[in-house]
Amino acid sequence: MIRITSVGEGRDFLKSFSDKKFLMALFVIFLLAFAFWYFNPLVVTITGTSEVSAVPEKARISYLVTDVGATVGDAISKVGVKQNLLRSKILNSFNVSDSNITESQVSVIPPALSQNLNQYAASMAVDVKLNDYTQVSSFVSALYGEGASYVSQPVLLVENTKDLESQAYQLALKDADSKASAIGKKHLKFLKRRVAVSVAVSSPESVTTKREVMGTANEKQEAPIVSDSFKMTSVVTVTYKMW
Repeated sequence: MIRITSVGEGRDFLKSFSDKKFLMALFVIFLLAFAFWYFNPLVVTITGTSEVSAVPEKARISYLVTDVGATVGDAISKVGVKQNLLRSKILNSFNVSDSNITESQVSVIPPALSQNLNQYAASMAVDVKLNDYTQVSSFVSALYGEGASYVSQPVLLVENTKDLESQAYQLALKDADSKASAIGKKHLKFLKRRVAVSVAVSSPESVTTKREVMGTANEKQEAPIVSDSFKMTSVVTVTYKMW
């Protein structure tokens, strides 16, 4: 049986076919535009910074004990006596346990190399950890008063620096994201993605001042006055792709 198609039906078929071709063309154009948009993002590298403060819990201090003697044994013995005196009178009074005291071997310099003619110069380095950082200034003064030759600047300590590092990192990353959003808004790019991140975290730094105290043989020494906080800085470099 032969079906005869009317002119009207033919026109409808052609119109339907043309509409499909038009929609297909629009879809292809959309795909091409999307591909161009996606594969040509704006790439920027931004630096974010942060600084966090924390109250220290402990302090580490190193000091030097020195003396001279006519013989090697005499010089070593005098240094040992001084250190034992410092242990009994100062370290014990500040509740420093033996586990928080590290003593080096006594080193001796012969008369030919020392400034003390015909005498051997002996020295011992001692590292101490204080459980209460607020005692630093009085501790340093006491060490000088009982014969320590030199006391280093204290190093403040906290028990968990990982938490501080994480906090500083997150704040620096937030700073970088904020700067990236501002740049994206300026260039009409409202989507962004991090593609690379590098981070550098500084060691904790304390701000100290100094005051003069009377030391051995009425010589003026300087004792640090420790601040109640120290800072840690984090710098992140982030590369973003923006669309």
